[in-house]
Amino acid sequence: MSSLLRHHGLPISEAMAFGLASALSFAYLPFVRINGLPLVSYRMPPRAVIKGLERSLDLDMRFETFGSPPAGMERLDALLDAGKLVGLQTSVFWLPYFPPDLRFHFNAHNLLVYGRERDEYLVSDPVGETPVRCARKDLEKARFAKGALAPRGLLYYLTTPPAAPDWARLGKRALARTARIMLAPLPFVGVRGMRMLATSSACRRRSGPAAAASGFSMRRSSRSWRPRPATRRSTGSRRAWSRSAIAGASSRSPRRA
Repeated sequence: MSSLLRHHGLPISEAMAFGLASALSFAYLPFVRINGLPLVSYRMPPRAVIKGLERSLDLDMRFETFGSPPAGMERLDALLDAGKLVGLQTSVFWLPYFPPDLRFHFNAHNLLVYGRERDEYLVSDPVGETPVRCARKDLEKARFAKGALAPRGLLYYLTTPPAAPDWARLGKRALARTARIMLAPLPFVGVRGMRMLATSSACRRRSGPAAAASGFSMRRSSRSWRPRPATRRSTGSRRAWSRSAIAGASSRSPRRA
């Protein structure tokens, strides 16, 4: 978003755009598992970041989704031919300029397209340091990937240049909104979510092999964690957790040193 706004004459850094959108947050969702591990998030979803910045800066933006890949690609071509800088939501897995060991099925990766030459698109990706090229077929796959957070060909662009904002007023408002998010009265969100994750981690460490060998597991009380004799049920829970942790670790691709 910062590159899109700078292109239209509003100087803003990526950190400032992130802050003004009140995108800083925290969530611990043990009932949602990815690769066998609970979901831990430290920011708002990407689309929420864009929408939050649009609301904060009172931007004139247009968002479009499509029912078919041909319609989405034709619309992208028309906007580029008209000189528009276009933002896209894509899937990392289908972008060929990503190294193979960094590709995974994440459908909320945003990038900018600023032109095209024959069957290649000129792409500015926030992950890379230089512009890249992407073949039409690959970009189409990335825009219309299936699964969670499916992009459905989402594209967005500014219809009019942004006006100069009152930075001090916007900063105070964004700080207040972020504080409300972090102090939300929900057990999985914000500061309470951090405490819940810390408590869960401590419980798992103490319920590991050493605790099993000593015949103790952990039980939560209102004041602290106290040991109690392990039962068949608690031992089975430890074994199930160990199997899921191993399965989750095995399913992740090894990273290069």
